[in-house]
Amino acid sequence: MIFILLTFIAAFTIEVIGTYISVYGLVSLFGANWSIIAMAVSLDFGKIIVVSFLYKNWKDIGFAMRSYAIFATFVTMIITSAGAFSFLSGEFQKAILGTQEGALKVEVLKNQQAKYEERKKQIDAQIAALPEKTTVNQRLRLMNGFKAEQQDLQNKIAEIDKKLPELQTAQIGVEAKAGPILYIAKAFDIPVESAVKWVIAMIIPVFDPLAVFLII
Repeated sequence: MIFILLTFIAAFTIEVIGTYISVYGLVSLFGANWSIIAMAVSLDFGKIIVVSFLYKNWKDIGFAMRSYAIFATFVTMIITSAGAFSFLSGEFQKAILGTQEGALKVEVLKNQQAKYEERKKQIDAQIAALPEKTTVNQRLRLMNGFKAEQQDLQNKIAEIDKKLPELQTAQIGVEAKAGPILYIAKAFDIPVESAVKWVIAMIIPVFDPLAVFLII
């Protein structure tokens, strides 16, 4: 009796959570329309009824009815799985968005810093390339002509040197929230999107089908 009760609780829990995730995912795909929500919930409920009906009346119904019931159940499970896939993918995008924004900001600042440093080198090289016959006054005039730009470049580089550690520290904190999936991606040397795809692909085949199996 206890095992039956536990099986029912497990089946009910998985089915309810699966329905919620599926409905949420389908709404994100087709829009927050009450007709979509009602359709998704009714399909999921109908699937349970059909599965129970098949189990109880398998020998009493004809081949055509059995075939259609199996087909309808299979298609409904695919719809539920598609909704779950949409939901999990959306949640992943939310989790990874901060890491992508942080990485982009760090990359942009590093590129700017590299450009500023390259410009400084160009100015220094231009001054150093002056002919030996150039007078001291001519050299000073050239250096003074670049003085304002050099100071501006130095200020910008100093500002980036100040911002980068802050962004990199914040990036570490954001990555910690999405740490497991990032670790999986690094461990198997694959893009994060591919790692998420495979993790979701492992969840989907056992989520809704497991609820159906436990109900049976």
